[in-house]
This record gives sequence, structure tokens and C-alpha cells, in this order.
Amino acid sequence: PVSLGTSSYYIGSSISYDANAAKFIVFYSGTSNYGTGVVLSISGTTPTVNTPVVFKSASGVKFASTYDSVNQKVGLFYGSGSNTFGKAAIISGTTLSFGSAATLSNTIATESFIVPDGTFDSDTGQCVFVFRQDTGGKGVAITMKITGTSSSFGTSVEFTTGTDTCNWPSVSYDTLAKKVVIFNDTGGNN
Repeated sequence: PVSLGTSSYYIGSSISYDANAAKFIVFYSGTSNYGTGVVLSISGTTPTVNTPVVFKSASGVKFASTYDSVNQKVGLFYGSGSNTFGKAAIISGTTLSFGSAATLSNTIATESFIVPDGTFDSDTGQCVFVFRQDTGGKGVAITMKITGTSSSFGTSVEFTTGTDTCNWPSVSYDTLAKKVVIFNDTGGNN
């Protein structure tokens, strides 16, 4: 194993494999608990951690990532405080950089144990992210399109109904049915 350092603020992590670069990107709480990304190279059975890059200079960042096989970039979705963002993460050699960010008015819930999740819809060529909305705790799904190095959000859609709230949402893409499947714990009615 290799260490990414220590953090006193646990909010989870996210890892995506960039098939074009043949490397992983790990997103985690790094120095000062800031949202951080790092390229992870594998040689045989040996992982190498490259230079970490801070993508959000704030503590308590929640994030999800997924590989966009059409644009050959990793889509990153993250939120901290009152704003939520999406951007492309790009690997060049072992260096990580980011494209311009798209901003979403809906924010991810402030509870530290609520984290978003993401998948890639290869039929439409869009990332799909699910998260708990800060207001009312509703489950929300949204698409993010990467064009070049820029990102843009589609229209958000609630996937919980009535008084159901969203906890631990998870999402995956079915390539045969060409549908996105969302799993959600509503606090009793999974």
C-alpha cells in the first residue's frame, strides 16, 4: 500500500480509471482537509502516487467522479459550502489539471456522511451524478456534459418522492438497457 497522507476530516474518497491515460485519479481530503486529486500510476503490482493537486481550497468538500470514455477525461462533481461544481480532470503524463468549472445552484447536503456518486452514460456521452440536496434532503440526479475541457450541467431531476429523503445514493449505467439505475436509502425504504 501507499499513503496519500493524513486527514482529520473523513468525507469519503472517489477513484476513477482514465483508460486513455492508463492511470487512476484519486480524489480525497488532503492537506488542511482540502479537496485534492492525485494521479496514481501502477507498474506491475506497485502503485506510485504523483503530485497532489488541490481542486477546492475548503474543508468538508464532498465529491464524486466518473470516466468519460467519449471525451477521455474524468468528470469531477464536488460541493463545499453553498456551491456545487463540475469540471473535467485531465491527465498529461503524471500531471493532473482541471478544466473550467460549471456551477450548480443546488448544493450537496452539509452532513459529512452524505456523499454524491457518479457514472457515465456512454449512449448520450454524459456524466450522471446523484446527490442529496441541502434543502429538504431530496435525492437529485443531474447530467454533466464535457466539451473540450469545459463542463456544463443539464436540468436537475428529483428521484425521491413525497416525504422520502436521500441517504447514500449510488448510481450505475446499464449499457444493454441504456438506462441509469439509482439506489437510495431513504432511511427505511431502500
